[in-house]
Amino acid sequence: MRKIQKNIFETICSKENLILAWRRVENSYHHGDVWFDELELSAYKFNLLDNIDRLSEKMKTGTYKMRPIKPAPYPKGNKIVKDDGENKHEELRVRQSFCIHVEDQIVWMAVYGVLGPYFEENMPAWSYGNRLFLNTWKDENGHWINGVYRTTSKLFYRKWQQGWPLYRHMLAACIKRKAFPGKKDEENCDDSELEAIAENEAQVNKAFRLPYLEKDYFPKTCNYNKLYYMSIDLEKFYPSVKMDRIRAKLLASFPIANSNFITLIDCITKFDVSFDGYEGQPFTDEELAQMDLSRDVVFDGLPTGLIVAGALANLYLLDIDLNVQEKLKSDTKHHILHFRYVDDHLFLSERKDKLQEWEKWYIQELESIGLKVNDSKTDKEPIELDSHYPTPLLTQTLHKISEIAKMPLDLLSSNEFSMVFRDLQMLLVTDFPEQEIKKGTRTSFACTMLSRLTSDINVDYDKIHQLRKKWLEYISELKLNDPAKEIMLRSVIFTKGDDYPENLDESVQKQVDEKGKKIYVSIRDAIGDSRKEILKIEERIFQLLVYSVKEIPDKPKMWLRILDFCIYHLPDKMQQLYLILARINKDGDIHSLGYEYIVSVMDIHLALQVLKAISRLSVNKYKDPWKKITDEKFLEHFVEVKDCYNGTHHYLYEDAKFLEERVRRTLKKYIGKEEGYDYLAGCNYHGIELDSSFWLLWHIERFNRSKPTPNLIMPNFLMKDLDKANIVSPYFTQLLFNCIPYVPLSNFGKQDFSKLKLDKLQKENLLLSVWGQEEENKVVKGFELSEKKMFSPNNRISLLQWIREVKEMEEKEDNVLGNALCSEYSATLIMKSVVKYFCDNIENIETLHLHPASILIRREECLKQKDWDSWLSPQKNIEITTKDSFMDTMYRYPSLSSEDYSPMIGAIYGLGIIFLQLLTKEYSLPWVFNRPEYGYEWQSVLYRLLEKGKVSSHNYDIISACLSLEDRETIKLKGILNAVVCDQQVNDAKIETLEELYREIKASLNELKENQISVAHHETRQLVMIKI
Repeated sequence: MRKIQKNIFETICSKENLILAWRRVENSYHHGDVWFDELELSAYKFNLLDNIDRLSEKMKTGTYKMRPIKPAPYPKGNKIVKDDGENKHEELRVRQSFCIHVEDQIVWMAVYGVLGPYFEENMPAWSYGNRLFLNTWKDENGHWINGVYRTTSKLFYRKWQQGWPLYRHMLAACIKRKAFPGKKDEENCDDSELEAIAENEAQVNKAFRLPYLEKDYFPKTCNYNKLYYMSIDLEKFYPSVKMDRIRAKLLASFPIANSNFITLIDCITKFDVSFDGYEGQPFTDEELAQMDLSRDVVFDGLPTGLIVAGALANLYLLDIDLNVQEKLKSDTKHHILHFRYVDDHLFLSERKDKLQEWEKWYIQELESIGLKVNDSKTDKEPIELDSHYPTPLLTQTLHKISEIAKMPLDLLSSNEFSMVFRDLQMLLVTDFPEQEIKKGTRTSFACTMLSRLTSDINVDYDKIHQLRKKWLEYISELKLNDPAKEIMLRSVIFTKGDDYPENLDESVQKQVDEKGKKIYVSIRDAIGDSRKEILKIEERIFQLLVYSVKEIPDKPKMWLRILDFCIYHLPDKMQQLYLILARINKDGDIHSLGYEYIVSVMDIHLALQVLKAISRLSVNKYKDPWKKITDEKFLEHFVEVKDCYNGTHHYLYEDAKFLEERVRRTLKKYIGKEEGYDYLAGCNYHGIELDSSFWLLWHIERFNRSKPTPNLIMPNFLMKDLDKANIVSPYFTQLLFNCIPYVPLSNFGKQDFSKLKLDKLQKENLLLSVWGQEEENKVVKGFELSEKKMFSPNNRISLLQWIREVKEMEEKEDNVLGNALCSEYSATLIMKSVVKYFCDNIENIETLHLHPASILIRREECLKQKDWDSWLSPQKNIEITTKDSFMDTMYRYPSLSSEDYSPMIGAIYGLGIIFLQLLTKEYSLPWVFNRPEYGYEWQSVLYRLLEKGKVSSHNYDIISACLSLEDRETIKLKGILNAVVCDQQVNDAKIETLEELYREIKASLNELKENQISVAHHETRQLVMIKI
């Protein structure tokens, strides 16, 4: 069990916890899940550090205030209502949901990210839905082991595979154990059930073990060929959860003697609903009533749209879950199996009477906290179940879904494609029992998988390759004397997108005879036939996707999946998709508010996909030329697409159209139809001033949306318009730091940079970003920076200078491998001496200068000696000294962002960055520092380093341990969890002291030395050892 931290409130309010919360919030935002404001989110991110500083202070001082939440009606399936007599009709419905400001999401994420694990550890293993994320790994037997709850992961909840599928597999195993306790598992259980039992037994933490699968849990008196089950579902679960009860539970569980903590919990557990004051038409009283809202009634429920709402709903039920647990223990004959997945409950027993008694008792427990069951989804009588073949609780469909989910859909053979297509078709058109798998779940899954299917499985690439080879041989036989003509003829068969003209160009026809023309025609026909085949398959997939949304029209994410399929395969179908949605609405198969939601989210998604297409076209590195043609067609069709919406314009639709209109301006600029700068025009958006600097930064961020990378994607039109940036904008500083390592300062025009109020750290980072580049002098002059910081005493050079000069050697020398300076060994040897210096001066760890520009080595011994013999000599001694140079704030980030970390942890982090710079020869400021989330994005940098084979696995592990968020959190967890338990439940590499870092680097140095070989002329070469 966790011990409550003494400084838990300070941990909640720490900058590190708030940035980690921001990362989880941003990662949780997906269109179609919750409604959020793209532009509000971006504006917050572009000033993230200032916003986090301000937010931390407000939380600490009890001055934080929540913003009102806005209704965001979410689509919901229609309800079958019985009329008088036998007649029935469908009632259109919409789900109560809200748009919640990003900062309020961050605060709740920060609070529950710290407090939530204390509750999670008490939750029974038979509760599966909306459980918090924890790290998992496979043990030596291949079983998945659950570790500890993490705040450093970008995931807040466990993945779907750890929820519903796990629940169903465990349920199947429990049924067999319950029905046949006297038999061996091998006689009754299939492989998946045996695996579930073994995995349950392998869990280190008892909290993750299902008690039903414990040995001898069920009496072995007799076997049961049939069991009975009953299920219940809660009615309007989230709206019925009372936030006052959540507030009381939080304060009672954490009796912290700090009035500001109480103030914070009081504040965040009260949600005021805003009914007016935003763009578009306000919701009418009738529309609000359909969302179970009223202007006259104070909202006191749990708002859907709050990212942590699922976890809070589990907290609301925790006391009842614990009551259930005690009642199960008190029944020595264990008549009942009790399971819960969010608000769906399932009970099983061998006796009908026990089952009915249990359901009656449980419903009373639920009613005691204000929850009601949904009568239409609650079983009134026990349902018989065949223990050997427990329909409808079977997992066969789940097995099929799991199999398809694991398949590499882009690598299927023709036969495999046909099988998968047929299976997905079956999932869509077959009526399965709702208890086995809900129609919405299987339809949504089939839709997702169909949208990802690769359509070129029937293309005969071998035939096309052979024909192209034949053409190239033919050109060689012509023996042309004109190299330009030969190049032109060879390139004829590699036209853009393989979209071959009917006849050869006249200039080409003059060079080839009938034999050549026949080869060309055969290539064109083979390509044409393959395109026709691909188109047929894409049409089949599209029609099946359309069938899926007609069956379940209330799932926004399904519409987005089909929209993506159109974008990437059939751009001309986008308009048809909007028309289909409009027809569904006209036919009365979806609520008008749900229709507006889906149209709005599709408009936003489509607009953002346009920016992605512009980004791909600007880079122009397509492996498949047809993808480029498809992107170009997509942009052409987007210009003409109309969403066909003619309903009431609430703020959802107004915000979507605003974003779409801004993207249309960008597209006009990109294709050259707009010469002005309308796409950068400033405006006031919901009280936020979005000026030209914001729009420039927003486009750059959208064009570089993938994993962090040192290569900035910036289309020419955007680069040319940097001079339109507003220098006094709150977004300009981030814009400058994003661009300055890649773009000449002159692109910003004749700006008066003295207006830019940079602090000392920002000025230093600016100098380091351009040091050694052509723009260095202009930046130094333009911002009045001091270059003296870069200078070193006579005969000494800083590590930054060493890195720069060695990198220049690498670029100039032919025999790089023969130069010991350029090797991983020399960088590691220098690093060993640096760490030794810090170990020797550990009593001054907080004041030592921890910056590569401040750490000095002797030029003579570290730069002029290039031969391997001198570097491998046992007498090689590298003397380290330091000077007062640059601020080392960013190199000590962990210990400065949270009081939970000692100065030692901050020093290890900084030394890890320096080691990374030495190995990669990155002498300018690491580009990661220029991003808002610096300090939390190293993993993608390290992955890329390993992919390129730049460093040995041992050194990679060392740097990873120094920079790893998880490793830092593990150190913190040791103060909260029992040390033994912590060691059992985490599997990270750990470097917790400078001495451990020194030992690891020494070991790596020895390993590098052992893996050196001698080549011709007695020269030494370094082998890079990489674990596979």
